[in-house]
Amino acid sequence: MKQRDPKPRRSGIFVKGIFVKNPIFAQTIGLCPVIAVCNTLKNALALAFLTGLLLVAVCIFTSIFLKRVAPFIRCAAYFALSMAVLLPVMLRVQSLFPVLSLSLGVYLPLTAVNSVIIYRCEEYAVKKGPVFTFYDATAFAAGVFIAMCLVGGVREIFGDGKLYGVRLAFIRPVPGLMTPFGGFIVLGFFAAGLKWLTGKLVEPAPELAPDAFMRRDADASDVPQYYSSGRPEPAPEADGGSPRLEEILSQLKASEPQTEAAEAADAPADTASYHMSIDEILEDLKANMENLEPETPPPAGEQSGGSLKWKFPEISALMDEEDEK
Repeated sequence: MKQRDPKPRRSGIFVKGIFVKNPIFAQTIGLCPVIAVCNTLKNALALAFLTGLLLVAVCIFTSIFLKRVAPFIRCAAYFALSMAVLLPVMLRVQSLFPVLSLSLGVYLPLTAVNSVIIYRCEEYAVKKGPVFTFYDATAFAAGVFIAMCLVGGVREIFGDGKLYGVRLAFIRPVPGLMTPFGGFIVLGFFAAGLKWLTGKLVEPAPELAPDAFMRRDADASDVPQYYSSGRPEPAPEADGGSPRLEEILSQLKASEPQTEAAEAADAPADTASYHMSIDEILEDLKANMENLEPETPPPAGEQSGGSLKWKFPEISALMDEEDEK
C-alpha cells in the first residue's frame, strides 16, 4: 500500500512563502517588473495586488481542473486564465486611475505572464489539493507583496525623497535609485539581508557525511548518526582496524631495507664514468653511422661523408655545428 505524503503545516507554508523561499528575494523569480516599475510605493502596491490576485486564482483553478492535463497545454491555460482575470481589472484601473496605468505601462498587461504564477502552478498546485494550494498561493502572494512594497518604498524614500507622494524634508535623495540600476542595488541588499536572517533563524537541512557510505561495515542503523550539520568524526573501526591492511603494511615496511640494500649494491662505484660529453656521443655516433651501408646509392658526387648527411640530415646538422665550433 502506497504511503501518503504527510500534510504540510499551515505555519510552515507561510514561513516558506514569505521568508525561506520568497519568490523575489530568495528565488529571484519575476524580477523584471520589480526592477522596472517598482520605484514608488504606489506602483509597487498596484503591481503586487494584481500579481497576488492572479497567483491565487490561477493556482486554485489549476489544482481543481488541470492536474491531468498535459504540461504544454497547461502553460497555455495559465496564460489564458490569467488574461481572463486581468482584463476586467486592467480596464477598471485605466478608467479610475489613468496616471497609475500610464506609470505601470506595458508591465500592467504583462502581469498575466509573470513567471511566479507558472512556477507555483507547476511546482505545487498540480500536486496538491485546492485547500493547501490556496494556502501556498496566499503565502507566496504575501511574499511578493512584501518584497515589492519594500523595494518600491525604499527606492521612493532614498531616490526621490518622498513616501507615497509625500515629501520628506529630512531625506537627501539619490536619483540613481529610481533607475533600474538602483533597483538592482536595493534588491541585492534585501536579498542579502533575507539570506542572513534565514540563516540565523532557520536550521539548515541535515547533511550526510560521505564517510558513512565509504565504510563497508556500515549498515542502515549506522547511517542516521551521520545526519548532523556538525559532521562528526567517523566511528572507529572495530577490533583495531582491518587485519588484512595491517599485514600488507607490515610486509611493505619489512621489504624497504632489502630494496635499499639491493639498489646500493647495484649502483656503480663511480657514477661520473657513465657521463659522456656531447662531443664523445657525436664521435661515437659518427663512427657507427659511417659503417652502415645505405639501402640505395647516394646521389652522384657524394662520398662516404655525404652519404651520412644524405641519409641522416638531423644528425649531420649536429655534426656540422660541432665542426664549426
